[in-house]
Amino acid sequence: MSQKNVFIGFIGYVLDSRQGWKPTLSAFEFEDLKFARAELITEKKWGKLNQELLLAIKKAAPDCDVRLHELSYSDPWDFEEAYEKFHHFIDGYKFNTKDENYYFHMTTGTHAQKIVGFLFSFSGKLPATVLQTAPPFEGQSRPRYFLVDPYIDRYEKIQNLFDRNFETGQELLRSGIETKNHKFNTIIDQICLVASRSKDPILLGGETGTGKTALAERIYEWKLQNNLLHKNAFIALNCATLQGQMLQSALFGHVKGAYTGAVSDRKGLMKAADGGVLFLDEIGELGLEEQSLLLHALEGGRFYPLGSDKEEKSQFQLIAATNKDLRKAVREKKFREDLLARIDIWQYELPPLRERLEDFKGNIDFELKTIEKTSRSKVRFSRDGFARYLKFAESSDARWAANFRDLSQSVRRMATMAKDREISVDVVESEIEVLKARWGQSPVSSQSVSAKAAELGRDIDLFDRLQLEAVLGVIGEHHNLAEAGRRLFEVSRSRHKTSNDSDRLKKYLERFGVDWRQYINRRNV
Repeated sequence: MSQKNVFIGFIGYVLDSRQGWKPTLSAFEFEDLKFARAELITEKKWGKLNQELLLAIKKAAPDCDVRLHELSYSDPWDFEEAYEKFHHFIDGYKFNTKDENYYFHMTTGTHAQKIVGFLFSFSGKLPATVLQTAPPFEGQSRPRYFLVDPYIDRYEKIQNLFDRNFETGQELLRSGIETKNHKFNTIIDQICLVASRSKDPILLGGETGTGKTALAERIYEWKLQNNLLHKNAFIALNCATLQGQMLQSALFGHVKGAYTGAVSDRKGLMKAADGGVLFLDEIGELGLEEQSLLLHALEGGRFYPLGSDKEEKSQFQLIAATNKDLRKAVREKKFREDLLARIDIWQYELPPLRERLEDFKGNIDFELKTIEKTSRSKVRFSRDGFARYLKFAESSDARWAANFRDLSQSVRRMATMAKDREISVDVVESEIEVLKARWGQSPVSSQSVSAKAAELGRDIDLFDRLQLEAVLGVIGEHHNLAEAGRRLFEVSRSRHKTSNDSDRLKKYLERFGVDWRQYINRRNV
């Protein structure tokens, strides 16, 4: 289905009211440029002209949906007022750039209104082509039109307004958190520009808990607010949670009968992301086959659902995240070099919490405000309590193994335990002991592993006991049983089309009566 053309322009009180050529009306009389809808911006005081022009357009273009937007100006020639009113109009308008082409008519309106519309079109805030109409040449009856190549002049006040819009984007990407870390601020400044100017993939790296998922969501919100997406869709998938056919089905979809259990067709997440953002967390966990399919989809915007010989189309912005060294994975033949080259055009490594000590205060304030919104009650630190917690948080004793995830959980625990909604020194001291204990068991200490193995030593051979001790140690280094299983069965699993690492590991532990939950990394608690 072809895109519909939409006309946006000001009604000109002088030009559109005179006898003869009327520029707004003439825009609907061209044979090779037809409009499905017209958004006419006018003033209520021109009621008679508005109605006359509306009826004339309806006669010239019966199939066009004509809509009047009556704005109130104290002085439409005032540049700042013209900008303010048009900015308000654009912010409240729902653009659909996937199905509609927009044209801004700059022939009518005051000079201030024309310039403002032109600047908005140039900046992309108004996703429109600039259209200019002109009267017929002498001796001819047909009016003329042409599209204008954008050119922006530098106006200090307007530049300041655009700067404010950019600053709003920076604040959004920081989640409203005051941050003083130079590295993180530099990353945010760059991402704000990239998000507003590029549709290429963005790759976010960094340790677990550094905020990759939250930043991906903020990038999506920024693009959505600035009409840079065709559809309101943020589709997320953690690639570590699925493998093989289940992953392919979730991502690319499948047709009925594609595999046992596929009782009906399924549209995958990639199709759902068409026109929006597809966020792939832990992209380094994708298998080589899925990597190849993803590369094909990125390069051509086309892919095959599982079991289908009919291609689907999807145009999406990819944001990927990983805590792995993908270049090392390429060298180890675990990640495709061509896929990495395609997704690391814009790559950013988010610094861990221990490298952002100057940002603790801002992040603690953010967590308290979040708690206040959800619990509808305000929690605060006592002066001594905050000083003690901040001193510990910035000290070498604080490991912050899960980064901001640790910090968020810590503040929530203290807020829950605070008497009279005030976090005292006693509450802080208790929380510090909790944190130290958790970090001391992440990964599971060799002493606790050996103790369990020794406990079973009377009933099992030394060979089995030593093997069990090693297995428990690996389990303790990971967030879930699936991750530990992939690490332990890394070689043998590659020989199977499908594998259930979790089930395989559970059965092994059941032989010795071991509950795996006791050994999973305590950062998940």
